[in-house]
Amino acid sequence: MTGNKKGCQEVWSFLTNVGQGYETDVIKGILSEANVPVLTKSKGAGAYTDLSMAMSNTGYDLYVPASRLAEARKLLNETEPIESIEFNEPEDTTDLTSGYILKYRNLFKKIFIVVFVIPLLLGLIFVLFQEITKSW
Repeated sequence: MTGNKKGCQEVWSFLTNVGQGYETDVIKGILSEANVPVLTKSKGAGAYTDLSMAMSNTGYDLYVPASRLAEARKLLNETEPIESIEFNEPEDTTDLTSGYILKYRNLFKKIFIVVFVIPLLLGLIFVLFQEITKSW
């Protein structure tokens, strides 16, 4: 793959394929800090689905100049995977076992049975009994 830069032909080499657009943005950000240019391409119908659905079903191929390929691979290998990064979000300190309803959940289960289930069953039995006695 060649690109035109200041009148000369520059050879671009395949770096990697990623599945999501945000991954391309992360990699571009890492490489741009080291001033490594990146070219992004979608294969086949992926370019069309990228426009219509904002995602590519074939992923994205990333290319860098052949002269900077080793540097780009080294930068990506030194980078910590996104999944292992810890974000400084406040921890949820809500104790789920200390709520009033959860604390007395067995009592609420018994109340539910007494107030709703038993009257419902008694009503069904009463209606069935009336239907049976009408047919005799």
